Amino acid sequence: MDQSKSIPPTHVQLSIIDTCQQNAYGPADPFRDTLDAESLPRYYILAMFALAAPSVWGLYFDRVEDALEAAVEAAKESWSLILASHGPEGIDNPTIKLVQSLIALGLINYRAGWMRSAFAMTTAAVKVARALRLTVEPCSSLTFKEQEEHRRIFWHTYMQDSVFVCARSRPRPAFDNEECAVQVPIPEEVFRAEEWQSMCTATDLIKWDFQTDGDLPPLSVVFYLVTILARCSKYIYGGDDGDGDDDSKSPRKQQEQQPPWSSNSAFAKMNSDLAAAKSSIDPSALLTAIKTFRNGVGISRETSRFVILNTLFFDVCQCLVNHPFTVQQRSRQFGQRKLSIDLTTRVLFEDANPHARQMVEIVDQIHERGDLHRTSMPFPFWVALAGGILSIAFHVEAQKGHVHAETSGEAPDSCQYFVRAVNLLERLALDFPAAANMAIRLRDFHAYHSQVFAASLNPTSLSESDEGELDPATEQALWTLIDHELVGAPIPPPVPRLSDTSTCPSMDLGSEHSF
Repeated sequence: MDQSKSIPPTHVQLSIIDTCQQNAYGPADPFRDTLDAESLPRYYILAMFALAAPSVWGLYFDRVEDALEAAVEAAKESWSLILASHGPEGIDNPTIKLVQSLIALGLINYRAGWMRSAFAMTTAAVKVARALRLTVEPCSSLTFKEQEEHRRIFWHTYMQDSVFVCARSRPRPAFDNEECAVQVPIPEEVFRAEEWQSMCTATDLIKWDFQTDGDLPPLSVVFYLVTILARCSKYIYGGDDGDGDDDSKSPRKQQEQQPPWSSNSAFAKMNSDLAAAKSSIDPSALLTAIKTFRNGVGISRETSRFVILNTLFFDVCQCLVNHPFTVQQRSRQFGQRKLSIDLTTRVLFEDANPHARQMVEIVDQIHERGDLHRTSMPFPFWVALAGGILSIAFHVEAQKGHVHAETSGEAPDSCQYFVRAVNLLERLALDFPAAANMAIRLRDFHAYHSQVFAASLNPTSLSESDEGELDPATEQALWTLIDHELVGAPIPPPVPRLSDTSTCPSMDLGSEHSF
């Protein structure tokens, strides 16, 4: 049998899953007990195998490409079994394992660049979680471990639902924070001791005030910043202020009617919220966390992950809200070209550009450790988002004559970071094949569109009658780089090849059949 295209026997699948156990969904002990008993649904084993196989391909396959092909077949078979077992709505006999399987299939689709299917699988997982009432505290009749498994699976679903946004086709999570009354999982050391500890809920987190309510545990800070990210996505892609209030006379909608440079605007409110969230970020802890992540020395691995994620979530929020294109788009309807240009340029260099650089720096450093492929975080999209900002910053700097590579003998810092972002995406493509598509689009943007947009921020080159309208191709390129679905989508042929490892077999499981 040709192993390059076949799914290995069940016992091999279980062995591969077990090797990746520490990165699987749900708490470790209950999962291992079930895995050893081999009492798992077939679709669950296939989904988890498909997720794990590419990262530990050497356990069974001769080449990583063989593992990828087997993962594709396993994922497709898992999806077919789910449809057969749980119906087109996914709520016929819903189970915890179904939620976990859908989350895994969503991530598999994401890695391959099939964003719409990834979003659909994640939304399906949310629907099943609702049917199982995972949004509320577990029944007291469950064991301690079962209750904590309930919470962890809910919050894992909540996390993926919240980070798989930032697209005009999915501007906001499927979960509503008001429906999420289950508390954040307890710290690992408390869980191992089987002790009870009261934690925050999603409703608590969206109202948290660090000045009056005090600090949060590290994991709670992660979810706090995830709620901020979801609000930023709704603000940018959903056309509202991030709170989803449809009342045109509400204070929030009135803020939306103010120009971004007004202190009463929705833009000012979002930046005020980000300033408050900044108190949850400890710059000194970041250095220790990265050292721990890379060398295993310092704070615990779990804490280091939380610190790194907290910083990255904050960077992403800053890059979204203060992206020069999104600021310009919100300013356009109010006229006042000079005020718009001044604000856009200021937030580009004071907020977006520094956080874009930091994001590239962090992802680049932790990528060297080799663990990124085992996470569910959309690192490639974050790097592409940062790369677009760095490209714009470089061209604005060059047009204003702040830095001239020809005379100084060295490239501007923003250009150096841009090149680093592109190179990082090409390396990430080994584990996230969609990153290759992002790298191609980022290079294209830098070569053909970034300079055009930068020119729109130069008031000296425009007449008074010029409203700063962008040509359609440049505007579409800008939207693409900040749209989670579009930037990683397959490149229409002919496709520029980055390397032999930058492509992946089609993993689209058929979004037309999604729940």
